[in-house]
Order: sequence, then C-alpha cells, then structure tokens
Amino acid sequence: MFTQRAKGLYGLVLTGQIVLSLLLFAGWAAVTVLTELLDDPYFLQQYGIYALLVVIALIVEAATRPEKIHQILTPDLVEKERLARRQILFVLGFLVLFLVAAKDKTVSRTFLVGYIPSLYALLLASHYFVPIHLSRIFFDGSREERILLVSFGEEPEHRLRLFLEWMRTKAALGLRIEGFLSATRPPQIEGRQEEIAWLGDCGQLEAILRTRTIQMVVLTGIPPDEPTLREIPLQCERHGARLLIVSDLSEKLHHPLTYFTDGGYQFIALREEPLENPLNRLMKRMVDVLMASIALILVLPLSCLVVWLLQRRQSPGPLFFHQERTGLRGERFYMLKFRTMRSDPEPATLQTSHGDPRLYPAGAWLRRYSLDEVPQFWNVLRGEMSIVGPRPHFTVHDETFAPFINSYRIRAAIKPGITGLAQVRGHRGAVHTESDLVKRVESDLFYLENWSLTLDFVIMLKTAWQMLSPMRTAY
Repeated sequence: MFTQRAKGLYGLVLTGQIVLSLLLFAGWAAVTVLTELLDDPYFLQQYGIYALLVVIALIVEAATRPEKIHQILTPDLVEKERLARRQILFVLGFLVLFLVAAKDKTVSRTFLVGYIPSLYALLLASHYFVPIHLSRIFFDGSREERILLVSFGEEPEHRLRLFLEWMRTKAALGLRIEGFLSATRPPQIEGRQEEIAWLGDCGQLEAILRTRTIQMVVLTGIPPDEPTLREIPLQCERHGARLLIVSDLSEKLHHPLTYFTDGGYQFIALREEPLENPLNRLMKRMVDVLMASIALILVLPLSCLVVWLLQRRQSPGPLFFHQERTGLRGERFYMLKFRTMRSDPEPATLQTSHGDPRLYPAGAWLRRYSLDEVPQFWNVLRGEMSIVGPRPHFTVHDETFAPFINSYRIRAAIKPGITGLAQVRGHRGAVHTESDLVKRVESDLFYLENWSLTLDFVIMLKTAWQMLSPMRTAY
C-alpha cells in the first residue's frame, strides 16, 4: 500500500542525508584540518567521534520527528526549511553536549563554523530536491498506481473533494486517480484544473475492473447491504486490485480515532496516550526527579530568602501558601506556592485578575515572572506533579468547568504540571469566557495524545523564555 511506499521513500532520503553529511564532513575536515589529521592519530580519532555524533543526531531526530512521512512528501518550502532547522539543532545539540562533557579542545572552530551552515544548506536542498527525484525513479512507469474511487455515500462531491486533496499530498508516491464511481454524477467542482472522470454508478465496479487497468480500489463509503459489501473484496481480488476502505466513523462520531489490534481483536479508541507506556512514564519521571532535585538544591533556598525579605517588608505572614488542587485521576493534593497575596485575602478560589488588590506589590511581580511557582518542584519530587503537564485547577473550578466541555476531565489522565502546552501558547491567567477554557483544554488534550520528551523540552525552553519576557496574559 501507499504507506509502505512513503516509509521507503522516507528511509531512502534519510540514508542519503547521512551519506552526504559524512562526505561533507570529510570535505570540510580536509580543507581545514587535514595536516593535523595526518600528523596526529588522536585528532583523527576525535574527528571520527564527531562524525559519528552527526549520524546519531540525524537518526535520533528522524526517530522522534512527529508526522515524519507527511513532512517528507510536502512540497511546502517553509516546511522543508523547518525540517532542516530541526535537524541542524539536533546536530548542534549533540556536538555541544560532547564538547562540554568531554571538555574537548581538539575540534577546530573554523571547521565547525564552516561545516554547520554548509550542513544546513545540504539538508534543506536534500529535503527539497531528493524526494521528488527518488519518486520518479521508483514510482513512475510500471510502478504507478492507478486508483478507482468508489463512493456509496450520499455526498459524492464531498468525498471527491477530500480525495482530490489527499491525492495532492500523495502524488510523489506515483498514485493517480483513474476515475470514480458514485450513485450520481456530482456537479462540476469549482477551481479544479484537471478533470476526474465519472465512470458510472457503483454497480459498474466489476465491469471497470475488467476493462481498465486498476491497481487499487478506494472505497469511500460502505454499501448499505451486506451482500454487496461482501462481494466488493471478491471482485477486487479476481481482477488483481488492492482494496482500501476509508473509515468515516470519526466523521460520524465527530471525534478523531485511533485503531489498534490486540489478541486478534480490532479496537477503536478516541485517542492515543503515549504516557500509558510505562517506559515513557519512567523516562518522564526520571527527568522530573533530576530537574526538581537541581531546582530544590540550587534555586529554592535563595528564592526563599529573597521572597521572605520582600514579604517581611510589604506583607508579613507565611512564606508559603498551600492550595488544594486536582491531580492525577482526580486525586486531591496540596500545591505549594510562594504567598503572593496579603495574609487576609478574599477566598483563594477567586481567580486572580490584572491589578488584583489582594496582591502585595512584590507578589504581583512574582506572579508575572512565574517565580511563585518555584516551590512546586517539591510537589514534583513527591510525585504529585510533573514539570510539564496540564495546570491543576482548584477542585471547585473543576466542578464549574466540567459541564462546559465534555472532555474536560480527560486532563486528569496525566499528572498536572508546573508549566504546560496551554501556558506557553498564551492560554493562562483567569478564565473569563468559554473560549478561554476550550483553548486550554484543547492544548492539554493535544499534549496528552502527542507526548514526547522532545515536546517536554520544547515546552520547558519556551517557559524559560517567557519567564524572561512575560506574555500579556501573565498575572
């Protein structure tokens, strides 16, 4: 099927990039440090390590890249540049980590200054030119797949629009629509330069397969009667055509779905959850414990002293403030924060607003730069929170918010975080409208369904930047 073609093309492009990167590495080394390499075997060994790190970085980037197959096929130059930039950041990261960890001084700065920009240009050019040339070599001519669309649905025009768009993203794989069958001829689709032939109603399927060369039949709508449904695979098999059935269940349920097989049974779920994998949870927990320990040892003591001095001057009272929040699976815990309000404020469950009179001056500053959250590293170390995850709400707010969004309580399937995807997207502060809540929950569910260590690190870096340059919604 076309997914195997895409995987193969993706692997070929990556292999070519690795080979070209090594050739470029050898070329720049010959230009800048050839004498040292020939005179001292140690230099040759060290440069060999750097070349190996470049290969490892490219492989790791490819293995952790989301939507890898779609991205390698897109004709969008902006997307190609983003891919090349992501790869070069991985390469730089691996090289810098090794330089710092090994305290190595053998590598020439002149070599790196020339190699890194050249590698970026090479990767960008390979993304833009290589896939199309490889697809012409492997998928043109006798390997071209001619596709017949068959729609038993009531909206053939809608189906045709969807699959013409799909075809545009798969053209590099040698897929071409021969025509389509539907109950009625759809009206002319505006804006289409090419004509897709209507070959008749669905009852003409076997006649079309017999008289035309069709390699794949794409069934975009299930026939209403069971005998016809059973007959379609038999017809395709008789004439050597592959059958691909498009599920419209997600459209009917108005929710994206994920499919998997276990023990011979086929299951359909509403979402994928990477953190149900115990290995993923272990890796995330290890990062949490490491970073929380560093913060508690290096950051919290000094922070406590500074905040205590500010409070003593502006609002004497307890250093910390404990708030009951909802955590993993709805369990309640007490979240620790630096106190930013006066010691006799209004009810703490009242959402903070811009210019809130309950805040003492330094407390408003602490909140704006998110410094009041530092004590929560203790909650992370205790296992009640993670560094990255959905922000925990007051328990009373959970009861208030849940009726507005059906999927609101799904947030509790993972640990709450000190920071999260919603926060770095700017969805923070008080919830004033239902739209504010929807955007936060959408970000939290995206994080739940697409978690990766890379995503966690990206969110951490964005959070660090926003602490230096707070967003408008930070208060």
